Amino acid sequence: MFSTVLCVWAGDDYYYSYEVNGIYYQLKSLDGEGLCAFVAPKYYFIGKGGTGYSQGHYSGNLVIPESVEINGTTYPVKGISTAAFNQCTLDKVVIPETVTQINNDVGGISIGQLCFSSWGWWCNLKTSSSINDTSEYRYYQVNLLAIAQHVIVGGEECDLTDFVLPGGITDIRPYAFRNCSQMKSLTLSDDVRIIGEYAFEGCGLKKVVIPDNVEVVGEGCFGKNNLEEVTIGRNLREVGENSFNMDSDTYLKVIVSNLAGWCEHLTTKCFNSQNLHLFADADTEITDLVVPEGVKSIHAGSFYFLKSLKSVSIPSSVESIGKEAFWLCQNMEEVNMAKGVKTIGEWSFASVNSLKSISIPNSVETIGDWAFFSCNQLQKVKMGDGVRTIGVKAFSTWGSSVLQEVVFSKALESIGEGAFDHCEALQILVARSEEPWPFDENKNIFPVSIYRTAKLYVPKGSLDIYFRMDGWRKFLNIYEMDDAVGIHGVASQRVQFRSECGLLMVEGAEDGALVSVYASDGRLIGTAVSRQGLALVGTKLPQGSIVIVTIGGQSMKMLTK
Repeated sequence: MFSTVLCVWAGDDYYYSYEVNGIYYQLKSLDGEGLCAFVAPKYYFIGKGGTGYSQGHYSGNLVIPESVEINGTTYPVKGISTAAFNQCTLDKVVIPETVTQINNDVGGISIGQLCFSSWGWWCNLKTSSSINDTSEYRYYQVNLLAIAQHVIVGGEECDLTDFVLPGGITDIRPYAFRNCSQMKSLTLSDDVRIIGEYAFEGCGLKKVVIPDNVEVVGEGCFGKNNLEEVTIGRNLREVGENSFNMDSDTYLKVIVSNLAGWCEHLTTKCFNSQNLHLFADADTEITDLVVPEGVKSIHAGSFYFLKSLKSVSIPSSVESIGKEAFWLCQNMEEVNMAKGVKTIGEWSFASVNSLKSISIPNSVETIGDWAFFSCNQLQKVKMGDGVRTIGVKAFSTWGSSVLQEVVFSKALESIGEGAFDHCEALQILVARSEEPWPFDENKNIFPVSIYRTAKLYVPKGSLDIYFRMDGWRKFLNIYEMDDAVGIHGVASQRVQFRSECGLLMVEGAEDGALVSVYASDGRLIGTAVSRQGLALVGTKLPQGSIVIVTIGGQSMKMLTK
């Protein structure tokens, strides 16, 4: 007869397992199968310090049966529970095919021989964990393969050093080969479709070839290896976080069999490598990236931290550039976007420190938050006619900026907070909308200093609107531009102003040009005709007053002194 014993001692609850022929079991309910037996430790307890387990209760040979009789009822043996082999040293463990689930945290110190029926059975086992990876019980997380000195599969010994996974296996379960440090090479069959999370983490692999039929590589799958080269199959569509995690500056060569597929589905972030190099084939490194025609979107983080990239050309088929797509491509000097892109995602070109100018096509409607943040060498930005929204901190930087000229879209409707923060070098702003939107002067969209120093050019006939519009009216130097000559129509006159003791002196205007001075409310204060490059107008306004000066149809603001 067998019975469950429950005893309470020293404030802890102790739960004992059933014992049959020296093996301890717990009964658990599995979906669709009713009660089943799981190989277990002798007992476990729950106390103030958490859950604990008995230690070292198995040794020698452990042959797990397919079924077990407990209290007159026969139960199939379906699994191995948490900490079942905690602190055990075993000569031999035989696991039957009836077992369908092994907890990741079964424990164990070493196994002389681990025996089971087939690799198909091993790769399709269900796994689970009742212990947090970061908890004090982390040492329970043991892969039985990793602690086995010999692995016997179907009666034959298998060498994991140069491991060849046989055909017929489509899914490799999570954790299947985790920490098999003896594995130096790996060959996967063309039948594999899915490789589960952490399946080959912590092995000794230097080279990995993902077959063309693999569609999914799970989180951390090949992390903590010594990878030097990875070949990505043509049909890979999903990679988990840190699936090839390097976390080092070791040179890593990644061969991309399907560049279009990579652009749309994959990301370099899964490598977490500071020295990553993409190759189109074994000999051709991708430094000047040409995104293939037909690609509709560039995936988030697709080329993240790819320092070897020097330029990118994006075809008209691409409609969106994903979040962080080219973030930290520090040596990229040139970005060519064909008309077609509608959205530039947040952080997509952030910290591209070698980029000096960017021309955004007419098709773009949205420039995302932080899109060009910290592009410290960017000097000129030209936006096409379609841009409606510029995101938060889109062109700002942490430190000094060399951005000098920005040409805005005609369709612009909003600029996010701090969009050009720290861009004190701005000299020329071209606002092409005839009906500008107001912006909050307290949102730090532009540095305070440029309101006095930069020149704002606006469409002909819209000067008064900009003078009165919230935000834009803070600029002292606002000029109308002539469509025929562009922003250089006024600048070419080299006009200079001085204001002293109520007298406004205008130098550099063409002889015969009429100079008119207006108060900020539109009231005419005085006029003069330029003679020998000089015009004098008495203003009689208090010091610090804003006046509007028009010369030959061109207008600008200034402060009196």
